[in-house]
Amino acid sequence: MRLSDFLQIESVDAQLGASNKRGVLRALVGLLLRVAPDLDPNEVVHVLEQREALQSTGIGNGIAIPHGRLEGLSKPIAALGLSSGGIDFDSLDGGRTHLFFTVLVPANAQGLHLKILARVSRLLADKETLAQLLGATEQDELYATFVKGDSKL
Repeated sequence: MRLSDFLQIESVDAQLGASNKRGVLRALVGLLLRVAPDLDPNEVVHVLEQREALQSTGIGNGIAIPHGRLEGLSKPIAALGLSSGGIDFDSLDGGRTHLFFTVLVPANAQGLHLKILARVSRLLADKETLAQLLGATEQDELYATFVKGDSKL
């Protein structure tokens, strides 16, 4: 399994325009809708906000991994967003968050959900890949860097 199996270039944005946590979640849902237009955006926002209410998915080092399980979804989908200025995302380390990888999985895919989150964590733990992702300025550059990092795992 590769993360790039779930991430398409259409759901990548190297210049997220949001200025707060709620705005980021809505922007990420907008990216997901580009590849899954039949999703109910309000339901997806609700799923992500419910997960954030448990504990922030801002894991530190400028990274957040908003995620959730969604009824009616047939396969995992993902979005990747970058905010050069950073967002206050209630990160565990208190810092601003720049890179957002969002994944939704079918509601009954608990095992797959955990495997995807573990792989994302491994990819973003690679300092060289993370630096390149954080330095990306264009959609295609951000996507290509992510796919390249994913292929090294």
